[in-house]
Amino acid sequence: MQIGQKIKELRVIKGLTQEELADRAELSKGFISQLERDLTSPSIATLVDILQCLGTNLNDFFNFYLSFINTKETVNNSYKDLLLSNNNNKNLQLILSSIAIVLLAIAVIITKIILNKKKDINSK
Repeated sequence: MQIGQKIKELRVIKGLTQEELADRAELSKGFISQLERDLTSPSIATLVDILQCLGTNLNDFFNFYLSFINTKETVNNSYKDLLLSNNNNKNLQLILSSIAIVLLAIAVIITKIILNKKKDINSK
């Protein structure tokens, strides 16, 4: 699980720089930088301290993270459903295209009939 990006998002939302968060959590700016880039992992105690400085706790942090993942999965599933329904849409498009061709053919036939009647009237 990559928590660095989530910590960075919380830090930015709180309007803190890496240096300010580091000072509040009594850590180095370099550690916060590496953490946010998922180059290092904090101990549980350090994570608790960082989250406390960001105004949250482990429970809320991971519940939010899990809800984010669930939302992402819901969007992905909706997209998959849309792609699958596009196959049905393709069938619908074929049907509508066929209807349009039939209507065009009928329009051509009607036009020929009208032109033939006009020709008959003009020849009388």
